[in-house]
Amino acid sequence: MIEPAVVESMIADQHRGLLEAIVRSDPVAAERAMREHLVYLRDLVSAVEQARAERSTDRAETTVPDPEQPPA
Repeated sequence: MIEPAVVESMIADQHRGLLEAIVRSDPVAAERAMREHLVYLRDLVSAVEQARAERSTDRAETTVPDPEQPPA
């Protein structure tokens, strides 16, 4: 399960690390921090999409058919 507070904290930490690398004028650390952040976001978006798809499938399986509609 995706916890919004955990995600917010993680993103804030990542932004802080990126900013610190920029302030130190450390392009290697800044690039690494940015890449790690983008990978985290990519994985987060994938997890959110998967969770939505699973919820959608669960709802479809539990939907009561309308007796007035012919079966598909």
